Amino acid sequence: MKKAFVAIVSLLIFFGQSSALVRYVFPKLEIQDSSVIVSVKTDAPVTKPNVYYDRFDGDGPYGDYLYNLYFRNDTSDTFFQFRFKHIEPNVLYRYIVTVNNEKNLTIPSRERYFRVLKDEDGSLKFGLAYDVLPFAGYSGDGVVSIRWTLTKDADMGYVVVYDGDKAVARAGSAGKSREFEFRIKALDYGKRYTYMTYSVSGSDTLKMGGSFAMPKKPGQDFSFVLMGDSRSNWRWPNSVDHTSYVAASSLNLLSRILGRYDHDFVIFSGDLIGGGTTDTLQAEDQYKAWLSAVWHDNRNAFYFNVVGNHDATAPNRRLPNGDYIPLKPPYASECYWSRMFVLPENGPRAPKGAAPYLENTYSFDWGDVHFVVLNDDYGYYRKNKHRKPASLTPAQWEWLINDLKSNQGKWIIVSYHEPTFSPLGRQDFDSTQIDSLWHVFDRYGVVAVVNGHEHIYARIAVDSNLVKGMKRTIPQIISGRAGAPKYNIHRKLHFSQNIKAIDNRRHFVLVNASADSLVFKAIDFDGKVFDRWVIRR
Repeated sequence: MKKAFVAIVSLLIFFGQSSALVRYVFPKLEIQDSSVIVSVKTDAPVTKPNVYYDRFDGDGPYGDYLYNLYFRNDTSDTFFQFRFKHIEPNVLYRYIVTVNNEKNLTIPSRERYFRVLKDEDGSLKFGLAYDVLPFAGYSGDGVVSIRWTLTKDADMGYVVVYDGDKAVARAGSAGKSREFEFRIKALDYGKRYTYMTYSVSGSDTLKMGGSFAMPKKPGQDFSFVLMGDSRSNWRWPNSVDHTSYVAASSLNLLSRILGRYDHDFVIFSGDLIGGGTTDTLQAEDQYKAWLSAVWHDNRNAFYFNVVGNHDATAPNRRLPNGDYIPLKPPYASECYWSRMFVLPENGPRAPKGAAPYLENTYSFDWGDVHFVVLNDDYGYYRKNKHRKPASLTPAQWEWLINDLKSNQGKWIIVSYHEPTFSPLGRQDFDSTQIDSLWHVFDRYGVVAVVNGHEHIYARIAVDSNLVKGMKRTIPQIISGRAGAPKYNIHRKLHFSQNIKAIDNRRHFVLVNASADSLVFKAIDFDGKVFDRWVIRR
């Protein structure tokens, strides 16, 4: 399995990062006296420990749990235990644990899952349950990969793909494992399929399904979504919306809203998580929190994710002065990114010993559109309190130009995280590369550029006023409020003559694509379209 090159480890690379202030919660489950017990152990005293839990049916509102367990006193301690009530065998449950740290900030765990079985003697034991819920991703060249992980080893895992009621593909493996990923080939383009995953341990079987749409053929209409920036951090003021450095409540709400709109996939333009950790267990925990939050939509739509600067710091190596540098493979953030997601694998080849471009720089076709995803935060670091400017490496430059040359005549949309033109005046993209990059876009027919990073919505017309010598006008779309804290736009804006629309509400962008037009609609969480525009041939 391609993702097995990084073992599941908890490697703390400690360089001046204090553990006195609790920022993460990792609950532990066990069975005592025929009851399920959750334990919470922290490195420093905490207060107000709570457990929220409910059955997991796949459709219940995120954060709306039926049961709440809590201590009635406000004891400060480093260890607490709770006994779950009303637990039935063979039922999958979800739960979170929260504590308040010494700054009285509420720190929630990510949503986790468990399931119990009754043994022959009537005692309880843990059954199979999910660590990462099943989802499908597109690996490119017509290959779909379906992935999930469990909280304990299964004897076997397999997946069955259906066209209506007819099973058309099956893949599986035997042998003790808790991590499964299966590739499905030879499916018809332009069709939607359903799938069911199975995990088996003795007589215990756990199953869950979803659906996905294969790439559309040229000439076929389709829809997709643009959005980005769901990162949070432990300072986030909302006690629900900072789960493991992810604005999980907002993101899950958006994931459910998207169910109202027909779309084949989502391009998520970076900063999925808060990052900023030297601990690989915490890095994995953040990505798992993100996968849980988007699962309601991800179980039926592919996600094509873009690396952001926060993602590029999970994990990293922290220096005593507060600066940080990237880790070497297999602990590089790019390795963990590849481990957690299913994305196309046709990017550039990295030099020997360097972090891979696998699944963080790639391209794919859908209908009449060619999509390109770049990693402008590859090898991210902070030195002397200044961050590495977003930029493209020589390997990405060469790959990008060759990729664009090979796809002339198609609609081409390019996405990377930091915008080259920020209406808020920040310049986080390497200014020495901007003109060259946009001349490449202009020359090879790119019709739109999609970014995140700024926690706003903005549509900017990039033309010869911004890049001397450009022959065309190319829209740069910033979609950066899938849950991240909003940025202030009530200030002096830069290059205002090129700003066609700007807003800071939570939103996504729905795009309807056909052979002769791309229709963009910026939609807020209440369903209101607040910007609409069209690109035509």
